[in-house]
Amino acid sequence: MLPYMILLEGFDDAYEGFVVQEKLQRPTVAVYNRTKCVEIIMRDKNYSREKAIEYFEDNIENMWEGDDAPLILNSISVEQYDKIAKAKII
Repeated sequence: MLPYMILLEGFDDAYEGFVVQEKLQRPTVAVYNRTKCVEIIMRDKNYSREKAIEYFEDNIENMWEGDDAPLILNSISVEQYDKIAKAKII
């Protein structure tokens, strides 16, 4: 039997799977794709991309439901990450 997980209502199409954290003595958590979540908000609320991102960040990504809160996957390539990591922030 799979463990209990907090799921995001209305974001089934953005669900990617789950992470088992037994070695860390933490609960198993659901994982959602950030880009797909934003696209769902754009579709369902008829928001622009910018407004959907703001809504997602304010109402979903930054919510805290304890150690069993869903994780948000930022899916980018290694090349994209390398470019960001080497960026100089001023």
